[in-house]
Amino acid sequence: MESTSATSAARTTRRVVIQRDIPEAAIVGLAGFIDRYYIRPNMKLIEEPSYRRVESLSGFELYWKLKPLGSELANPLSVTLTVSQAAIEVDFPGLDTIDKSLENVIERTADEIEEVILSYFENIKTSSLYFVIGATEEHSEAPDQRGRMSNATKRIFAGNTTSLFLSLMLLGFALFFIIGTYAVFVLLIVQFVALVFSDRIIYRVGNVRPSAERSLVTIASVRSNPETLKSISQHGKKILSQIREEIMRSATVAYSAVAIEELKSTVIGALLRHGIIANGKDITVRTRNVYRIVEEVSEKFNRQTPKITVANTLVSNAAATGISSSRSTVMITAGSLEDLNDDELEAVIGHELGHVKGHDPVILFGATSFEFLGRVFLWTPLLYSLGLFYFIVAFGG
Repeated sequence: MESTSATSAARTTRRVVIQRDIPEAAIVGLAGFIDRYYIRPNMKLIEEPSYRRVESLSGFELYWKLKPLGSELANPLSVTLTVSQAAIEVDFPGLDTIDKSLENVIERTADEIEEVILSYFENIKTSSLYFVIGATEEHSEAPDQRGRMSNATKRIFAGNTTSLFLSLMLLGFALFFIIGTYAVFVLLIVQFVALVFSDRIIYRVGNVRPSAERSLVTIASVRSNPETLKSISQHGKKILSQIREEIMRSATVAYSAVAIEELKSTVIGALLRHGIIANGKDITVRTRNVYRIVEEVSEKFNRQTPKITVANTLVSNAAATGISSSRSTVMITAGSLEDLNDDELEAVIGHELGHVKGHDPVILFGATSFEFLGRVFLWTPLLYSLGLFYFIVAFGG
């Protein structure tokens, strides 16, 4: 959120930029969402005759006045919310340049509006269909072309590490019941193998694998209306795999206006063949030079560019793993490519590559190995031999 001021004589206008570069498809329902979840619940704080809504081809504008509210707001406060593809902006015109008492009201109002708008975009994101397209069919993998093991691996590694930790914990419990303390050595061997081949495991998680020759990745998102969601629920998730497979076979990276329109036609055709109606305004296409971004970040670390894979996952996330720069992989989710700009994406990737440069996976393996072995062969025998005295020594300080 950005904030600027424009001053004229004794009056000034405070402008707060909520978000820039708004997809055309996202603007359609935003006015109604703001009206329902912000304006109507706060009508007791708004001078009702002042509320106006003006729509145009590029977006819409909402205008209202906040009622005086005790000493914090002695006079009505004008608020103008402008939504266009360029940006979502909140203006507070006619402010006294000397009086700074309204700062808290302005910041609180802007924060509340931002919260509602972010909620709207999150709702769109979770109800949209996403298609990740690489430069060639070889690098655009439909979900049902993957084996069960690959899909299970994706569910474990993509998103966050909770599933991975739970999987290892369940494996540990099962092994302890079967082979006792020898389970420690089995777990360490499993973790060591996973560490050595972690770059290959993560690399197989993704649907698209950018390279120097095929650096571009296109994300096509289709905003779902209630009819679309109903159709998908009736046919089940299998229909999505079939649609993705058709799109991946015929679609190419969209790097020009003509290519974008061709991709939209391909997506619309695939959806129609499965009974789902969509139009071009519901589809947002974004192409990113993923390899260039990762390459530039790698150069800042003086490391060679790692292997790159893109997972068709809505969560905005990235991960990097490997035992060395030559044996490392960066995984980026489709959600990150959709939500983050180049600077933000570089920051996230840089953070993850920092773990690889610092050999954090190797250090973590060493620490967990020491803890596992110590727990079974050192701390537990000490506890049995020292009894209550162990707790006095351990926690007495």
